[in-house]
Amino acid sequence: MITFCPSTDFATIARCLDDKRLGGQRNEAWSILKWLRNPDRYSNFVAAGYCAMWKGYEPALVAYTNAILIEWDRRGKKSDLLKPFQDDSERNLVQDEFYKMPLWWGNEDLHTYHQHALVAKLPDHYKDHFPDVDGSLYNGSYPWPREIEDGSWVLRWPKARKMPDKIICQGDCTVSEENVAALSSMRREDVGIGEKRHSRSKRIKTKR
Repeated sequence: MITFCPSTDFATIARCLDDKRLGGQRNEAWSILKWLRNPDRYSNFVAAGYCAMWKGYEPALVAYTNAILIEWDRRGKKSDLLKPFQDDSERNLVQDEFYKMPLWWGNEDLHTYHQHALVAKLPDHYKDHFPDVDGSLYNGSYPWPREIEDGSWVLRWPKARKMPDKIICQGDCTVSEENVAALSSMRREDVGIGEKRHSRSKRIKTKR
């Protein structure tokens, strides 16, 4: 279970994924969103790193999911259960015009590692997208952004890896004012399949 983060722009991520992983992201991103919206029912899942990293930033995950679904449609694939910006009680993907990005978004170590992972998994496809990446950093696992007790954010590896946390930001983590609310890159009225409009990605400033 994962949300791929090889870039700071959701649409760019969706466009770079191969068909197999793009299709998988429809289900995985939606599942994480569903679990976060129902924490009492899915408490075990919510505690997992791939889910906890999005806790409190569900509107951003909605935007990520919509980007995946838009690209899936653009490629002419079928999706009977989920549609971009879907508005119903069971599968709500209505997207806010403005939404906060996670404090870990923009962390170079995280995004670079995801690039290496994708290149290692399918080099013939991903070398075209990340020509300067050879896949050597990928170790078979993924680190998850995790907020700790003092408000700091770290990259945390699965326990089996026995690798230390790496600090993303310390103490009172903040983002610059221009990033407090990220402009939605895919408002319902702006987006047609194959005619996407995207706002410029903004980099998060963190305390190292």
